[in-house]
Amino acid sequence: MRALPRSAATRLFDVAAVARALLVGGVAFLAVVLVQWLARSASFSDEALRLAGLATIIVGNLAILQWFRGAWRGAGERNRAFHSLVLAVCVLAGGVLLIEPLRQTFGLPGDVDARLVLTFLAIPVACAAWRLRPRRQSTG
Repeated sequence: MRALPRSAATRLFDVAAVARALLVGGVAFLAVVLVQWLARSASFSDEALRLAGLATIIVGNLAILQWFRGAWRGAGERNRAFHSLVLAVCVLAGGVLLIEPLRQTFGLPGDVDARLVLTFLAIPVACAAWRLRPRRQSTG
């Protein structure tokens, strides 16, 4: 809210913004294609391919959100909504991967190691929780 509103004559999307969005989306798409190609080359089961695709899409979308919200320029520290979203995604992913009926509903592999899932999810959960922690106001 520090910047003045744009004038009504200003375009909502310019060519550079559209090109940047297509480029970033294309990179995320290529990541999904690459992961699927590698997983198929390694003869993953259909369930494992589904899990790899889902995980790649989720990580890609979170990276796109980070990119467009300015996290790479240092603005990510202030983005409480994004960090709350990361926590929610991790909790939901943990539930889907660790609760058998949910895992079966999504057609994901049944032989998922809970320790591995919790280890991988602990990193983004810890980072998001750290950034969401209440901060003391300094009295000066």
